[in-house]
Amino acid sequence: MPDEISQLIPINPLEAGSSEDGPAFCISPFNLPMDSISIQSKASGHRPQRGGTQLKPKFHETASFIVTKPNGQRSVSLMLWQNGKVRPSGNVTIPPNHEIPKPGEIVECRYLYAFKESGLIYQPVFLGKRDDIVHEECTTAQLKYKAESMKLAA
Repeated sequence: MPDEISQLIPINPLEAGSSEDGPAFCISPFNLPMDSISIQSKASGHRPQRGGTQLKPKFHETASFIVTKPNGQRSVSLMLWQNGKVRPSGNVTIPPNHEIPKPGEIVECRYLYAFKESGLIYQPVFLGKRDDIVHEECTTAQLKYKAESMKLAA
C-alpha cells in the first residue's frame, strides 16, 4: 500500500516554496478553501474519456444537531443555536438500521459544508444519536462554511 500512495500525485499540483536545503514550506490542501482534491497515479497519464484511475477524496466535517421534527418517511429536520436563536440547518435521512430520533434529541451528522446565508448543510449523512452533550453545545460555531471562489492572481 505505501508504494501505491507514493505513486499518487495531484492532478493540479500546488506550488510550494523551496530553498537549497529543500522545501521551505508546503501548502496543505486541508487548510485551503476546497471541499476535495483530485489525484491520480503518475503512470496513468491523461485520457479524454471519463473515469479511470482518478480519486477524489472529500473533506467532510461533523457536527451535532438538535432534531426538530420527523419529515415523514425516514428523515428529520435539524436545527442549531445562533446567538440564542434557533437556526434551521436542513434535513437528514435516517438509515433503516437506526431508530428515527425524536424531536429534541441530539444527533451527529457528517456533511461537506454549510451555506453561510441559509445555514443549511450540504450532503448530510446521519452518524448516530448523542447523549453526551447538551443542547447549548449545538451551535452554528461548529459549522464549516462553503468557501467563496478562490481568485488567483494573474
